[in-house]
Amino acid sequence: MEKGYAATKTTEIAKKAGVNHAMIHYYFRTKENLFTIIFKNKVELLANSIFSVSSKNRSFSEIITMAIDSHFDFIRENHKLALFIVNEINNNESNNQIWKEVAIPVFSKVMESIKEMVHTEISTGKIRPIDPVNFMITILSLNIFVFVAQPLLLDIAHFSPKEFDEFLEERKNENIRLALLALKP
Repeated sequence: MEKGYAATKTTEIAKKAGVNHAMIHYYFRTKENLFTIIFKNKVELLANSIFSVSSKNRSFSEIITMAIDSHFDFIRENHKLALFIVNEINNNESNNQIWKEVAIPVFSKVMESIKEMVHTEISTGKIRPIDPVNFMITILSLNIFVFVAQPLLLDIAHFSPKEFDEFLEERKNENIRLALLALKP
């Protein structure tokens, strides 16, 4: 994830894993096979992080709040993951196919659930008419951007590690506030 497929050598992988190069070749045959296994795993991890909150006995605003909170914390713990996946999809068409096979079914299921909840909330007048897809993109963008732009933010704001951690908590709360504000009738 640090260097991406093209810039990583199998000898480096073997060294980091504490095994010899021949063992990597024996189990995976090629760097591409090893990468495909890792990439599928990472795509699945990211896809399943999106709105993995149970909706039982919760209001729509509680679901949104918990989902943003959970997703933000997941991205915080895996801050290089989104950029890694986007870069690898852009660099190799077969990675795009993996994305479609692994992530799209999960996202489709999540989107159907979100669409249903949004339409119910709109019909009862609890939220303004809003496109569920645009709303989801807004949430994902708000949560992911701060981590993609982390090196720039650190340079601009001169955060200490503690200050950046505090900033991230503030940012998460602001993302929740903005998302809920976007729903107000």
